[in-house]
Amino acid sequence: MEQKGGSVDKEKISLHEFVFAALMQNIGKVLKRAELPHESTAVSHEDYPHAPWTNEFLAKNKNSVVSEGIWQRITNLASLHYSDSEVNPEDKKFLMMLKAADQIAADKDEKSKQGNKNLSMYSVFQEISLKSDKKINHSYVLPIKPLSPENIKPEKITPNSKVKDYQTLYTGFITEYELLSEEWSDLTDFPRFLSSVDHLLKKHFYCVPSNVQEQYPTGSLYHHSKTTALIAATLYEKYHEHEGELSLEDIKKSTGYLLIGGDLSGIQNYLYDLNPENSKYSAKLLRARSFKIKALSDMLIFKIINECGLCQQNILINAGGKFILLAPYSDDINEKLKKIQQEVDEAFYHEFLGAVSLNMDWSVNAKFMDLNQENFKTTLSEFFDQLEKRKYTRFKSRLTNSETGKWNTTSFIVNNEKIVNDSMCKICNRRLKSHNKEACHICNKEINLGENLPKKQYITIAMNAEEQGNVQLSDISLYLDSEEGLTPRKNKFIKEGINFEVYAYKKGEGKRYLAYPLKATAAYTHTDKDGRITDFEVLSKKASVNWGDKGITGLQANAIIKGDVDDLGAIFQKGLAKDDKLSLARYVATSSMMDFFFSEYIPWLLENESAHFNNVSIPFDPIYTVYTGGDDFCLVGPWLNVLLFAKRLRDDFASFTCNNPEIHFSCGIELLHGKSPVKYSIEQTEKALGLAKKTHDLKYKETYKNSVYVFETLIPWDEYNDFIKEAETYLSWLQENNKEGFTTQL
Repeated sequence: MEQKGGSVDKEKISLHEFVFAALMQNIGKVLKRAELPHESTAVSHEDYPHAPWTNEFLAKNKNSVVSEGIWQRITNLASLHYSDSEVNPEDKKFLMMLKAADQIAADKDEKSKQGNKNLSMYSVFQEISLKSDKKINHSYVLPIKPLSPENIKPEKITPNSKVKDYQTLYTGFITEYELLSEEWSDLTDFPRFLSSVDHLLKKHFYCVPSNVQEQYPTGSLYHHSKTTALIAATLYEKYHEHEGELSLEDIKKSTGYLLIGGDLSGIQNYLYDLNPENSKYSAKLLRARSFKIKALSDMLIFKIINECGLCQQNILINAGGKFILLAPYSDDINEKLKKIQQEVDEAFYHEFLGAVSLNMDWSVNAKFMDLNQENFKTTLSEFFDQLEKRKYTRFKSRLTNSETGKWNTTSFIVNNEKIVNDSMCKICNRRLKSHNKEACHICNKEINLGENLPKKQYITIAMNAEEQGNVQLSDISLYLDSEEGLTPRKNKFIKEGINFEVYAYKKGEGKRYLAYPLKATAAYTHTDKDGRITDFEVLSKKASVNWGDKGITGLQANAIIKGDVDDLGAIFQKGLAKDDKLSLARYVATSSMMDFFFSEYIPWLLENESAHFNNVSIPFDPIYTVYTGGDDFCLVGPWLNVLLFAKRLRDDFASFTCNNPEIHFSCGIELLHGKSPVKYSIEQTEKALGLAKKTHDLKYKETYKNSVYVFETLIPWDEYNDFIKEAETYLSWLQENNKEGFTTQL
């Protein structure tokens, strides 16, 4: 195919192919900063000097499931989108879409231009301020290393050359990129290939500054590309059938852009609603329910994407039980969203008997320019106001008559089963137990899910599959698979023409998992040598510590710790804005990094780290994850391990947020005996968290949040370490047996 004036490839560029071009248009920046040579004849441009490297990368790394003609057009759009003359006439409208998307995604500070390729990316957390007169010191940058729990803490600025860092980063990226062609080779695989590429770009280039002409760049190459792809996907869905010329001005003046939001409510009641008289399944059920809550968001997003003709890159955020998608308005999408809400209301009402609801809103119909950094803050505020109102009308589609708008009284009955005491499920006390079993079909399924999570590695979500999944939502099924079981499931779905997506939730021994997006959906659980989840009674026995020649001591009890970030709403609505401006890319990046800390860093910390107490190593790995994600967490483990973990987590969060005194979290800690009802203990922990978040006058100082409430005592975080040291002193006195009158009872 000729690039100029020749025959035009008649194949249609698909949504996913166009989004791939948007996502890859900045890959050349990394190669250029790594000072890698290129042979491309593409001409660079003042605003796109990296174009030859982008062109060469795509020319040399073609995906085999796309035709030569389409790949060439993708390459041209990604690397030559600044030049009208270099792109086929057929693709001029796509060129305009890319330009518009790139401009909205830009988050530039034009005050000081340096063009220094050795600049690192500054952490955005040091710029967050709720006080207008606060002086911002740009002291911390992100290490130029792949995204991982080991690498997320910002470091002090060093002025050395970054060329070798970029070379190492690129080598890691291209090595994993080449694995994708081995895994995704079917002609229907391009959407899944795109999701994997997206994940690799995030993993390797989240730390790369997008614009080194800024004095203090805080926008990453990945999040700029991700936001460009988000806008590009939306514009494709709006304009791909547009006839005639499409100008940049046409797009800027356009209207009809939906923010589609979802918010799970009732999560706490569902997670901890366990029968206190039947606690032997508590650990499995908590693990299953925590997983299920996260999985349901993924499943619903998958349903919206498939039924509304969107793609994964339409997702703005998906964290902590909330999600936002961007899509064009159309009557068809509006009707499909209504239908999805009805189906989800029915499914949730049946599954959770009204305890959990998924509240959706898509009433904010924005203009294109409402998405730029001057207006996005206002747009977002309006969206969250509308989403919050949905909580007061939950299950409306099921409980009212769609034609009259009046209540349908029979719909309020959550369970029509005739239940007597002997036939009641011993777990939930709400449904008929299954034949010859003590639990109902829902609780049995959750117990089975809890048992299987530690043994599996991959999650597959599929539309309209015949086989029931480990988790089911309307016509969406979710399956857990091992390495051996994944291939036959993939092949089966491809053969049957079923839409599906796959991601890994655990790392494997080989390299195959690197070809998939990795999500810490199942978090961390303590298991025995056979891979079975440790129950809470066994866990509590680990609270007794072997002090060597000083014997084994310690109350055999667990503790629950529950916490979340203080004033998160104000941080995102006010503190994150820069000169009262908030860009899409800045919002997406900060949400993503905050979620990474809670979703992935906490499980890694539990599995790999420990603390020292009285010269003995106290591991964190017996601590059990009930829930982590978004900006909050709930964990259960041996009480001393939990107390020491709380200190480590607070210190690490402070490092992660550049020791910014305005970003902190509070938590509550309560004791839980091995056989105690989990629900009651977590309710008490919730109360403790509430007390930690109140303003207190401690007579010697005033504290506002940023505290821990433990053993009916409020401790500001800056004093917590002193209490731990004092406890070490008391223990050493007890062990020495030479402090007259000093006893355990005292």
